[in-house]
This record gives sequence, structure tokens and C-alpha cells, in this order.
Amino acid sequence: MNGQRNTDCAIAANAQVLVTNDKHFKVLKDIEFPSVKVISADEFLDQINSDNK
Repeated sequence: MNGQRNTDCAIAANAQVLVTNDKHFKVLKDIEFPSVKVISADEFLDQINSDNK
């Protein structure tokens, strides 16, 4: 149920990215709606570090 709330909040906030290591969120990668990109914490850190170079 908590994952549902996180997803609902991300959609309501028009979030571009949902950062999580929870494998249950991977299903969001396979559906068109809602359009929320799901990335792992490691992917997020890689993006942050590459942006700072």
C-alpha cells in the first residue's frame, strides 16, 4: 500500500523521476500511463555526479 501512495504522489506532483531500489516499482517501466521514469538510487547518483563534471 505504501508503494501505491508513493506512486500516486509522484504522479500528482508531475514528477519526472521516481528514485527507488524497490523492485516492485519496475512494473512502471512497462506501462505508458502514468509516465514516471523509475530509476535506482545508484542510477540517480550517477546522473548527479555526471551533471557536476
